Amino acid sequence: NSLVIVSKPIAGGAIAGGGEFTNQNSSGYIKGQTGYPTGFQLDAQYTKSGTNPKGKVNIIVKSYYKPDGTLDSKMHLYNINTNAISYLNVTAPKAVFQAKANLVEQVANPDGTTSVVSIEGGATFDLAVTGFTGGTSKPDIAITLYRKAGGIWFSSNWDGVKTVPQVLDGYSTTSTSRKSGTIYVSGAGATFRDAEPVAEETDEVLADGPVELLRRSEEHTSELQ
Repeated sequence: NSLVIVSKPIAGGAIAGGGEFTNQNSSGYIKGQTGYPTGFQLDAQYTKSGTNPKGKVNIIVKSYYKPDGTLDSKMHLYNINTNAISYLNVTAPKAVFQAKANLVEQVANPDGTTSVVSIEGGATFDLAVTGFTGGTSKPDIAITLYRKAGGIWFSSNWDGVKTVPQVLDGYSTTSTSRKSGTIYVSGAGATFRDAEPVAEETDEVLADGPVELLRRSEEHTSELQ
């Protein structure tokens, strides 16, 4: 038996999904710890008119590096959350997403609570993905967050010059690990626009939210086992 994916085309295109990949060649001030997972949630698409992209991308990074780029003895948990889309180009199964993003750190307090510490707002965020198309296809992802002061906060897979795509865990032909999420890309379209805060966007394309998308991705992943 093989999995058959049937999707309803979306004018202008869409990206959706969630899961994780294991850090292998991460780089930047808060580079992900080798062997640890970086989590992601994707939920972006064009409005019904097909002219304006809406949505969000969330990234969770586990790193032993402080925000100033120095090595620490304890693990740090960083969140990258996009808040203003500047570009979405979808040519299924590939897509490129660019936006402004906020970088924060989740800090555990002695009383068991968690504080959110802002590190930088309005940083430039680049994302490139290849979606799962069924069978033996291999969804991949490339993430880069740039510092306003120069350099890179985070690269998911650095080759010494640029961030290159990394196949999600479990999809490599030599992998023995469980498939950990997936990515779906639908439709085609490209639009540049002035960055607008997410707070000004309608809930039309965000009705399901990243949690629901992650749940769906996990369901699809279980079907692939």
